Amino acid sequence: MKHHYIAMLLSMAAFSLSAEVPEGYYNSLDGLRDQSLKDKLHEISINHRTLTYNSLWDYYPETDAYPERVNGRLLVWDMYSDNWNTQQYYYYGGTSGLNREHSVPKSWWGSGNDAIYNFPAGTDIMHIVPSDGEANMAKSNYPLGEVDETTFDNGTSMVGIPVAGQGGGSSRVFEPDDEYKGDFARIYFYMVTCYQDYEWRYNYMFTNSTYLSLQNWATDLLLEWSRNDPVSQKEIDRNDAVYKIQGNRNPFVDDPKLVEYIWGNRKGEEYSLEHYEGDPGLTSPVHDSQLNFGEVAAGSSKSMQLLVKGNGITSTVDVAIYSYDHEMFDIATKSIPAANVNSSAGYNLTVTYSPTEVGSHKTRLLLSFGNNGQVGIDLIGATIGMSGMKQAGADRGRLIVSAYEGGLVRFTCSTPHTGGRIYDISGRLVRTLPTIEHGTMIDLPRGAYIVITDQQRTPVKILVR
Repeated sequence: MKHHYIAMLLSMAAFSLSAEVPEGYYNSLDGLRDQSLKDKLHEISINHRTLTYNSLWDYYPETDAYPERVNGRLLVWDMYSDNWNTQQYYYYGGTSGLNREHSVPKSWWGSGNDAIYNFPAGTDIMHIVPSDGEANMAKSNYPLGEVDETTFDNGTSMVGIPVAGQGGGSSRVFEPDDEYKGDFARIYFYMVTCYQDYEWRYNYMFTNSTYLSLQNWATDLLLEWSRNDPVSQKEIDRNDAVYKIQGNRNPFVDDPKLVEYIWGNRKGEEYSLEHYEGDPGLTSPVHDSQLNFGEVAAGSSKSMQLLVKGNGITSTVDVAIYSYDHEMFDIATKSIPAANVNSSAGYNLTVTYSPTEVGSHKTRLLLSFGNNGQVGIDLIGATIGMSGMKQAGADRGRLIVSAYEGGLVRFTCSTPHTGGRIYDISGRLVRTLPTIEHGTMIDLPRGAYIVITDQQRTPVKILVR
């Protein structure tokens, strides 16, 4: 659709896009997510002064005044038509041809005057904006949407048959100008948050739930519009003006990223007042760092926690171990949800080292996310050598090993052991003993050895002379 205010918007570029948000206004949101975040936004937004319907005319010069006067006279900013430069939109304390338009149709929650006077939403100036009368009539109570076949088009507003998959069952939808699609999207996000406890009579776009509160198709549409049409100075100025009059703000204008935390690609993450705005990435672990398990006895295992933490991750983080001694290392999961990685605490990934032979071991752990994001670290461990073990004949629990002159080795145990394995000092497996019973004797060449069984996971040293 056409853009009617390009020259004016360029003239506004020198103004700072900054809102007058009171200090601490949103502090209670820090650390919240999902429904808890939306519930808190509801508490903040619903706490506002209820205006009278007739008083809205008096407030439009503050909330919706065109930033430039024409012939020294005030114009009211209309998002529904291109008649803004005509005589009928000069402001006289009431204007010919101008309506007070409920952006979210009042029939969606009530009927007749009851919808205006007995519900706070009926006079909430946050969504009741000036509108050309003809466009307002054509828009009727249709939902927002994209028009496939047009039945009304004034150059700014279109009404018509919706594209496939939109409309929520309505025969017609209202499509605003591209310049205002983000404005309307953020108004609708505000309405289903501030009035999330309403029982909606028409559910073209909304649902009667306090959490997401939007039909899936409507969520997709509003997210697209909000992303493609960022917050403008017009919205910021209007939000500040409404706050002075009504005492509440549209949080999705103050921080457009909030829609992503509730409905978009950051759903499930904890909201932070200092939320990350850069490219997605991991802050922990550092690429090419190491997780060192130190020395672990053969047949034993040791687990360590690896902190996986990031910012702006929108996909699951895939975890894999590959190369070299990968069979001696294990990970608790192969996939970590983005919400866990982006959370303030991050995700503690359990990595286990279970060496099966003496020596030093190393492998590579890879964390992958998004299209090209990768972080790799080395996993390092070693099996305890001979110097770390007790001498022959030492009591290692239920298994005692004694070495005698001439290479004779005798086993003492209160109950049979299975899966016996004997390694030389280099870590080479030299003999297996499927069963070791009390008094079992074997011959071994001169040298140093260790014995491990299914029951005796801590190695026992043998020194044969």
